[in-house]
Amino acid sequence: MSIKGKRKELYIGKTECNIITFWGNKITIEYEDLKRIDYQYCAPGQNGYINFIDSSGKISQFEYKDKLNDEKIKRTVELIHENFPNLKIRQKEVSSSEISLQKKKYIFLIVIFLLVILTGIGIVFKYYSTHRNNGDSIVTIPIQGHVSENIESSIETEVFTTTLTAGHYIVGIDIPVGTYSFFSKKGSGNLISDDGSINEIFDYESQVSSDIGIENFGTEELNNIPLTDGTILTVTSTQEISAGCEDGRVSELKPRNQELNEIELGYGLYAAGDDFDPGTYNVTWLEGNGNIQTNPYDSDTGINEIMGEKTATYDELQELNNKLYIRSFNNLILNEGDILEINDIKIKLTPSK
Repeated sequence: MSIKGKRKELYIGKTECNIITFWGNKITIEYEDLKRIDYQYCAPGQNGYINFIDSSGKISQFEYKDKLNDEKIKRTVELIHENFPNLKIRQKEVSSSEISLQKKKYIFLIVIFLLVILTGIGIVFKYYSTHRNNGDSIVTIPIQGHVSENIESSIETEVFTTTLTAGHYIVGIDIPVGTYSFFSKKGSGNLISDDGSINEIFDYESQVSSDIGIENFGTEELNNIPLTDGTILTVTSTQEISAGCEDGRVSELKPRNQELNEIELGYGLYAAGDDFDPGTYNVTWLEGNGNIQTNPYDSDTGINEIMGEKTATYDELQELNNKLYIRSFNNLILNEGDILEINDIKIKLTPSK
């Protein structure tokens, strides 16, 4: 199982876990060497975290801000406790005073919002009172029956299938609107949507499930998922997913119409708008082994992946490489001012169609 954090990624194993830093460095944590584990779920205005504390008191922290990861942290804690029942694990609860403070902030914002709305209503009412037509005229709007029914009957649909690998896919551009089924073809990783309707771990032939010793840890298929126009679907890590629908509105797919140039980038920091034009790009690995990440990182538009060759000489390390390294990432969305951080690799950005 992998969990994407603010600037790191956590890979959970049966006897150890690995934290991949934003520079691509790997921190290995052996559970048997730990003195204690502290963790806290996300709360309003607060990030979630898990602290691994060794016998010397050194703390290795993994922090995340997406509340959808709370369930993965829960599974992580349960897995570690199952295999190391004597290891002390503490959950930190958010204090009532902290929650109360957040509630007060929200109430204050709501009051401000209502005042703005009421002010707007007052302005509109005053304008209407000044410009009304003395109440002598009534404007009528004819309503034609069965309009929506006629529109729906004119929609053309067809069968659509494709394979999704690491990247972002916008419904209406990359894949059509429709009701989808998803099947794992290879590897492991996450399948998520920006509207929260999908947040699944896909695990082909239960490979990760076997590694960590938990049955039914991930899934291999997902059915009857309606995807509406504009929804962003994201696939992470080495997972390959077969996606298809029988009611795809293929004729409504729109091109991006981008006028962007292809560019090769090596180790360093690059800003969209300064070093290359903002837009949507396919990322292709060229050489080296390392991490590539956008800052600020957004799981629905950005990237935080390890790219490189699978050249390890030891079987155990080779197996880890197979679960970490990717060589391409589709439809990376880089907005004005976004920073692309590249460590120890060379990549090519090609404008997405």
